Amino acid sequence: MGDKGLAGKLQVAGSSGKGNPAKVPWVRIFDKDKSPSPQQGWYVVLLFDAGGSSVVLSLNLGVTHLTPAEISAQRAAAWGLLENSGELFRLRQELGATDSIELGENSGNLAKLYEKGHVTGFQYDLSSLPSESELGSHLNWLLDLLSKLDHLSVEASPKENLIVDQDELSVLLEETGWSSDFAGDVLFALYARNPQLVFTGPPGTGKTHSAKALARYLLAGSGDELESRVSVVQFHPSYGYEEFVEGLRPEANDNGTVSFVRTPGMIVKLADQVRSDGKPRVLIIDEMNRANLPRVLGELMYLLEYRESSVDLLYSGSFSLPKDLFIIGTMNTADRSTKSLDLALRRRFSFIEIPPSAGILRRHYETRVNELGEKLFAGFESLNSKIKEELLDRHHSVGHSYFMVDKMDRATLERIWRFQVVPLLEDYFYDRLNPLEGWSLDEFWP
Repeated sequence: MGDKGLAGKLQVAGSSGKGNPAKVPWVRIFDKDKSPSPQQGWYVVLLFDAGGSSVVLSLNLGVTHLTPAEISAQRAAAWGLLENSGELFRLRQELGATDSIELGENSGNLAKLYEKGHVTGFQYDLSSLPSESELGSHLNWLLDLLSKLDHLSVEASPKENLIVDQDELSVLLEETGWSSDFAGDVLFALYARNPQLVFTGPPGTGKTHSAKALARYLLAGSGDELESRVSVVQFHPSYGYEEFVEGLRPEANDNGTVSFVRTPGMIVKLADQVRSDGKPRVLIIDEMNRANLPRVLGELMYLLEYRESSVDLLYSGSFSLPKDLFIIGTMNTADRSTKSLDLALRRRFSFIEIPPSAGILRRHYETRVNELGEKLFAGFESLNSKIKEELLDRHHSVGHSYFMVDKMDRATLERIWRFQVVPLLEDYFYDRLNPLEGWSLDEFWP
């Protein structure tokens, strides 16, 4: 390899999806000073396609926290720098390198970003790999190119201190039970557009729990006291603009009179804190659809779409929303109030559905006692299938968290059915004379 100094600093690491199989496993070769995590910097990486038919050896970069536009800009900058380096880059034609790669239609969003970030490299058919010496020459050539990118920085829209390593992602997957591909979709939604999303789904799918786990992931690596930088508010019909943005509060004066003083609401306080110390915050809005959202948000409807722009608030003048203030909402789709959300609001958030999942339930019992075995999961799926057949929609289901306990046995299942599932079903079928006629525990768990 041409750069002996770089060779002594290189490290190798890889992942096949800790706890959850990744659709595109990878192995990367990197300089830790320039690329301290898979989400940061330039490196040479092996990417195995989703179908298992080919492998790519690519000069690429950490794409997780970059928007597609940012990835394209970084790739263009790398291309321009390498093209000006002379014969080394022009060797790609002689070596048979390709400037585009394909990782399969079912590879997930993260792999699509790696396709976009690919500068140059090689795509091999696993059934006819080149010789070891040829592979070695390809690798050395890419590592020489990597050394030329030492001083080319990679900047993402979110601050660098929000970028976390693979270990933090593993914690997120363990806490939520998500697959690595689903987590990739969630992160893509947060970083590719404005930093706000809403988790939707029927009761018991762990939306609030997932929001809290995601908040910890977003703040990991950005300092201590993470919990103090996560704020939770539950919306309700009487919640208003005054509590959320700003309002006037009565205050007694020394002379016995009362004056009205401007009081910042929750989101204004959080925005001021971000600007004050430069540390990110996360606001979780639980049961978001239960409030009159246009009234609560007011001028923020504009700022949610145009972060860092400013508008004049009702009482305090110019205000903007910093990009390091993440907003995560939750909505129960079985609640009929979700149907009244206006399209302008929907356009400003990424909506991600968390459906009932036997897979999450199964992963929960990998480390807990389940005396019912596979019957538990089969009955869970059968119950939701019948609900969908009766109501002809997916929103009125029973979430997996109803059945997530430390020890599952028949007596526990009977209590869950009687005190939690039956009341929920009665609400779903409230307009029927005998709502639960033909429904029994033994039908699903004989």
